[in-house]
Amino acid sequence: MAENIAFFRPNLTSDDVRDAAAKAGIAAVIEALPHGYDTPIGPTTRDLSGGQIQRIGIARALAGRPRLLVLDEPTSALDQDSERIVHDALDASTIVVIIAHRPSAIRFCNRIVIIDSGRVAADGNPQYVAATNRFFARLISEEECLPYADSDVAVGFDR
Repeated sequence: MAENIAFFRPNLTSDDVRDAAAKAGIAAVIEALPHGYDTPIGPTTRDLSGGQIQRIGIARALAGRPRLLVLDEPTSALDQDSERIVHDALDASTIVVIIAHRPSAIRFCNRIVIIDSGRVAADGNPQYVAATNRFFARLISEEECLPYADSDVAVGFDR
C-alpha cells in the first residue's frame, strides 16, 4: 500500500505517505488491514471498494505535494462525505482543475468552465455560469447527477 502511494518517489518518507493517506480519507482503512501500509495492492486486489481505490489514487497524487493537480472525475466513486474530506485536504497552494460531468464533483470550485463541442461555452463563478448557461443550470438542478452528452464537460477550478 505504501509503495503504491509513494509510486516511484523514493524521496517520500513514511510520514509523507501516511499524511497523504490521511488527507485522502483512506488512512483508517489502510491501518485496519492486516498488514497496514505493508499490505500488497495490485490489479487483483478485491478487499477494497471502488471508492477506497479511488482515495488511494488521490493519496498518491497528494503525496507529491503538487502545485497543479488535474483530476478527471476524481470523486465518481465517493460519497458526499468522502468528497468533502478530499476537498478539505487540498492545500491552498495547489491549483486544482477538476474535469467532471457531475455537479457534486465541482461544487467546491470557485470557477467553472463549460466546454461544449470543443469550445468554451461559459466561464465564471458557479452563480454566474448557472445564470448564463442552460446546460449547467439544468445539470445542477437535476437530482440525478448524470452526464447529458459526451461533448459537454464542466471543468472546475479550485483555489
